[in-house]
Amino acid sequence: MYTLQLHRTNSTTYITAMPLTKKVVLTDKAPKPISVLNQGLVVGDMVYCSGQIGADPETGKLIEGTVQDRTVRWPSFLHS
Repeated sequence: MYTLQLHRTNSTTYITAMPLTKKVVLTDKAPKPISVLNQGLVVGDMVYCSGQIGADPETGKLIEGTVQDRTVRWPSFLHS
C-alpha cells in the first residue's frame, strides 16, 4: 500500500508514492477474531476496526440477552 502525494512547482507537476506501514491490532481485552481475521489494523495514520460479536473477552461466550445488550458492549472493545 502506498500514499500518493501530488507536488507542483512553477513548471512541473509530479507524484510521489510513499509506502504505508501496516500494524495488526490484537489485544486480550477484546474478543478474539477467527484465525484469518484481525481485531483491527493501523495503516499509515488510519485505524480500521473489525466488527466484533457480542462475546465476553474473558469467557469467549456470547453475552446473554438481546441484540441491544450485545451492541452496548461492543464500543467498550474499542477502548481495549
